[in-house]
Amino acid sequence: AKPPHKFEAGIQNYAGAIGLAEACRYLRKQGMREVERHEREMFAYALAKTEGIPHLDVYGTH
Repeated sequence: AKPPHKFEAGIQNYAGAIGLAEACRYLRKQGMREVERHEREMFAYALAKTEGIPHLDVYGTH
């Protein structure tokens, strides 16, 4: 193929764009405070479950 077709990236990621839009709608519906609360809860759970694993260092616990 000759330029400019030679440098075309192919088809656009429409499924990815639609998925991103739907994820944004979902997060907006949940509310970012609820998302943050859930994230903190999950982090605390993961931290508790991994405590005591030898040679595992967790950085940035806040």
